[in-house]
Amino acid sequence: MSVLNLVIFPNDILHKSCEKIEVVDDEIKQLVNDMVETMHHFNGAGLAAPQVGVQKQVFVMDIPGATSGPMAFINPVILKSGSETITFEEGCLSFPNLFVEIERPNLITVTAMGLDGVEFTIDIMGVPAICVQHEIDHLRGKLFTENLSLLKRTRAMKKFGKLQKEHTNASKH
Repeated sequence: MSVLNLVIFPNDILHKSCEKIEVVDDEIKQLVNDMVETMHHFNGAGLAAPQVGVQKQVFVMDIPGATSGPMAFINPVILKSGSETITFEEGCLSFPNLFVEIERPNLITVTAMGLDGVEFTIDIMGVPAICVQHEIDHLRGKLFTENLSLLKRTRAMKKFGKLQKEHTNASKH
């Protein structure tokens, strides 16, 4: 396993829809293992393939206390969303140090393929549901900031620009 390089906004790859995976072969299994390693290395709860420069429909998730270890979702589709919503402060490894409150459905039903190539359907609630929705958005070329109003998105992007500038200046010293 190895830690992959993260794709940081505003890279164009983050705005592209990903290709469906036809076969779960050794290459996909290696990608998933590397993504889990990368997600853990950067202290993330989830990581989608485009965030490491791969245009494939796969993401990984690992939320201590909520999942029993890392999970892989290949070609995921949200079948159903509940009407009750939850607001949560989301972050994104492609937007280092930026956190914004996003409202999303609290309960979703998702179907996907696992690393064994077998399709599964699962009901997911709370923070894991938020994570799954966030990662599926990545696979569709949608960023979490696009779930904000124009005013909140503008503020978030200004804040991100400032954070990036501070990081760049700090790394020069």
